Amino acid sequence: MASVGTEAALGTEDLDSFLPKLLRVMLESTEAVDSVSLLMREGDVLRVRASVGLEEEVTSGFRLRVGEGFSGRIAAEQRPLELRSAATDPLVRSELIRSRGTRALYGVPLMYGEEVIGVAHMGSRTACRHVNEVVPGSGPALEPVLRRVLETGEASRGQEFSAAPANDPGVIHHWVGDYFPVRGGDGRVLGVGSVVMDITERKQQEELMRQTAEFRERFLGVVSHDLRNPLNAILLSANTLLRLEGIPATHAKVVRRIVTSGERMARMIGELLDFTRGRLGGGIPSHPRPTNLRHLCRHVLEELETSHPGRDLRLVADGRFLGEWDPDRLAQLLGNLGKNALDYSPAETPVDFTLQDEGDTVTVVVHNEGRPIPRKLLTGIFEPFRRAVEGDAHPTSGLGLGLFIVQQIAEAHGGSVEVRSHEGDGTTFTVRLPRHSAGSTWPRSPRPS
Repeated sequence: MASVGTEAALGTEDLDSFLPKLLRVMLESTEAVDSVSLLMREGDVLRVRASVGLEEEVTSGFRLRVGEGFSGRIAAEQRPLELRSAATDPLVRSELIRSRGTRALYGVPLMYGEEVIGVAHMGSRTACRHVNEVVPGSGPALEPVLRRVLETGEASRGQEFSAAPANDPGVIHHWVGDYFPVRGGDGRVLGVGSVVMDITERKQQEELMRQTAEFRERFLGVVSHDLRNPLNAILLSANTLLRLEGIPATHAKVVRRIVTSGERMARMIGELLDFTRGRLGGGIPSHPRPTNLRHLCRHVLEELETSHPGRDLRLVADGRFLGEWDPDRLAQLLGNLGKNALDYSPAETPVDFTLQDEGDTVTVVVHNEGRPIPRKLLTGIFEPFRRAVEGDAHPTSGLGLGLFIVQQIAEAHGGSVEVRSHEGDGTTFTVRLPRHSAGSTWPRSPRPS
């Protein structure tokens, strides 16, 4: 009677031609599955009617009773069943499944109303493998991770390790794995599941990019260093010409232009050298000594006023501002922040410098009323070769290294720098500097400055 129900449930098309087509679609749609079988019920017996991957069971007429073995239990209990070591599980009666080394086996009952008309199961020889089988020798490195997942019941993601895979012995590959607890119906942790991915190609690309970037930075450093001597000779000669008596006015104008351009080139070369030191040399070097930050800041503002006539630069400084810093580097930091504020703000608006005495820390705040920095640029504003505006719409001809150098100088002093920029509030850079360097024996309570 069940056999008649089976035929009716699946329609009038010849089952022997229809079912293999259906199973092949199922197999091709699931990457890890390598076998799909359909057992149809004939009375109290289940017989393999169609299979892709286990075709021998069709030709041999493999069958078992309802309630017997893996498929028989599914039919009797009318619920899905999963095995993780099918090739060695006593519930599996198929010698073909055992000999093929099938690991994962998942079966479901086929229902027609309240009646079971058959069982479908899918098998995989690659699923449910131990990580050590895929990557021999990885056990010692992964054991602490697996143990932690078992003990805590919490997943561990993004764990990277290096080892030679089973299919490429002797060649080190790079892997990343996610490990998660496998729980029983009562919530208890029964084991650990994992997804391990070979990221060797990605790592090779990252290393190539790193080497390319390092070569570029070293190249910039070498070229910049070699340019300094001929540029110094040009500036020395031009300044000598300017001091000569009787030089025609037209010639003097040309020489002054040479001096101005040469000084701008010298600043750019200096920035490139600082960039190279910051990226490859362990940071920009600093030589701290007793320094009055108020006096230093006032001197920097005077220089900025000379190069930006007509601009309003204001300084507010209440408190003590003696500390142990590298005055040349801090002058560079203040100059870069001041020039940046002047370049990116309207000519009629002021640029404010504020020094704040905070005990063992001194804060420098530089504010301008220019347009806000676009939000997507703020996160990378201190990266080298970045600007505070999008595209090429920048008001200066610099290299985009000024703020990178500001950050490097602040960090060389054990300090930090941050930026805030909002519509209506302008842009504010805040630098925090420890008053004393680590291990300093300089007096902790300087006299008021």
